[in-house]
Amino acid sequence: MKTPFYLINAFTNSSYKCGGNPCAVIQLKERIDENRMQRIAHNLNYPATSFIYENTNGEFEVAWYAPDAEISLCGHGAYASFAFLYANNPPSNSLTLKTNDGTTIDGMLNNGNIFMRMQNIDHEESSEIPKGLSEALGSNILNYYKTDNKHIVLLQDQNAVSVMKPNFEALRHIDIFGYSVTAAGDGSVIDFVSRTIIPYVQQLEDHATGSSHAALFPYWKNILNKSTLKALQLSPNGGYFEGCVENEYTTMNSGVKIQSKGSLDL
Repeated sequence: MKTPFYLINAFTNSSYKCGGNPCAVIQLKERIDENRMQRIAHNLNYPATSFIYENTNGEFEVAWYAPDAEISLCGHGAYASFAFLYANNPPSNSLTLKTNDGTTIDGMLNNGNIFMRMQNIDHEESSEIPKGLSEALGSNILNYYKTDNKHIVLLQDQNAVSVMKPNFEALRHIDIFGYSVTAAGDGSVIDFVSRTIIPYVQQLEDHATGSSHAALFPYWKNILNKSTLKALQLSPNGGYFEGCVENEYTTMNSGVKIQSKGSLDL
């Protein structure tokens, strides 16, 4: 069965030399077996593979897989999925993706720019920093916040985030899935920077992470007292994000680059 396939980099920006996060996007005629999706994602070996298909109600459903496991929430996979759909004669400039757990993510196309609305991920300050975390990250931690996704780790400044050299073996001795390590930006344009560290998965550090920013934008809105912010993810590829926080949602936009397109024989 031939099915459309695109390789798309999400959250790119040429001015800041941000290459974004690669995602394979595959449009299915109907949902396929989970083991089969995992096998395909493993063989493709990109940070994420998005499988999208239109259900009988005309809704677009999505499932995301890393090479080694299913991903419950993948922001760059959602953004790449919207880029794919908008490149292929979408039924509307406003689209919605429905995830396996019933969560919805909205996409909007405005003057050629893709906007994605995600529900905010709440954070709660913790007085207890996990034992050994500061040593494993190689940096002094100012504050630590728990979330239902990746925990937020506040460092002193942008340089501390940039030069951080995580010890992933040591991080795997701490029973926490991942961290959004962040600090205020050191310039007048970029409000904050971050890196996403995920020691228990194959990739270890993500390139550009939408789910992290669903927590970071609301966090920095409260710190900086501004609802519209710009951010850089200081990964080797680099990620760029603009976000606007309104009530329970953050709307993000950035750039995308379609690296290749064709079809796969599934």
